[in-house]
Amino acid sequence: PESLEKQINARFERYDQIRKQEVRFEEVDVEAADLILVAYGPSSRVSLGAVQQAKARGIKLGLFRPITLWPFPSERIAALAAKGKRFLAVEMSKGQMVEDVRLAVNGKTDVSFFGRCGGMVPSEEEVLAEASRLLGR
Repeated sequence: PESLEKQINARFERYDQIRKQEVRFEEVDVEAADLILVAYGPSSRVSLGAVQQAKARGIKLGLFRPITLWPFPSERIAALAAKGKRFLAVEMSKGQMVEDVRLAVNGKTDVSFFGRCGGMVPSEEEVLAEASRLLGR
């Protein structure tokens, strides 16, 4: 048991180091956004198009794209939540990542979900429509 405990502690020290050094993400217009889309993979490309369309219409959307899903960029999302930013998780699933966003936000602001599944890719227009609905536009 002593040897096993030592191995486990070493592993968790390595996990902590990875969390500090390996978190990767990309942001587009998040500081000025009234609502931040959180998306990765194909959903992030669709969401970027929605952000661009929104900008042309005077709607302030941002995009937060986690590049690493583990470690998840919780600290940065928490910092944005502390500024009162609201979030919309856009996924091609039933909402697995939205739980990570909610954990990061820790109840400080709203986190909504928009998803398609079964290989269905959301369209820019669908994402923009959902974002507009959440913003009351």
